[in-house]
Amino acid sequence: DFIKQLKVKNITPILIAAPCHPDFLRMLSKTVEKENHQIVTALAKRHGLQYWDYSRFGIRDGAFFNPDHLNYEGAQLFTKELERRMTQTFPTY
Repeated sequence: DFIKQLKVKNITPILIAAPCHPDFLRMLSKTVEKENHQIVTALAKRHGLQYWDYSRFGIRDGAFFNPDHLNYEGAQLFTKELERRMTQTFPTY
């Protein structure tokens, strides 16, 4: 199991859902979205992991390459947010 291998090496895995364009989220079945969220949340709970859901993170339209991929600008913005949260969550990071 990959998660167990990481933990043995003293690596703290974090499950992260990346930002999606609002148009993509509107087209996505609410049932499928809810099921996916429940599956990932259960996986995180089972392994004692954090789940950071950024699927609805408010990044402007021009920061997307396509509906479910960020462009360079979006990646920079998202990376800054992840760095902020990592620093807050793991002060020695």
